[in-house]
Amino acid sequence: MNKELKKRRKFLEIFSPISQLERSLFSDFFSDELLNYYNPKYNTEVSEDNDRYYILMELPGIRKEDIKLEASEGKINVEVEKKQISDNSKKVHYSELNYGYFSKSFDLGPFNFDEINADLNNGILTLEIPKSSRIKSSIISIN
Repeated sequence: MNKELKKRRKFLEIFSPISQLERSLFSDFFSDELLNYYNPKYNTEVSEDNDRYYILMELPGIRKEDIKLEASEGKINVEVEKKQISDNSKKVHYSELNYGYFSKSFDLGPFNFDEINADLNNGILTLEIPKSSRIKSSIISIN
């Protein structure tokens, strides 16, 4: 091995522990759990048959009043806000509960917005969306 290569390796070895520490700190600070606290994600399934599109979304602990559904130009937009219930009389030691705002859009193609059925039951939001050949816009109410 030539002398120049040995010098470079020795030089890089000096900074190796620092870069490991740096990676460790940043990976801990920007972990998925921290990012999910500010941007919760909800499991979703989108399917279709010949006549309808179907969207199922798991929204545990979400009230109907905290969901906003909009339809426009062949897209469905679901907005959810889960607010943190603060109780100043308790000291929280650990929490994996997610709070915050979530928005998801689904580009489905033309559908009949007048006949969209939206239901929230046992934490599952179900949307049944009849297909159409025309594109319109509307705000959807949940049953």
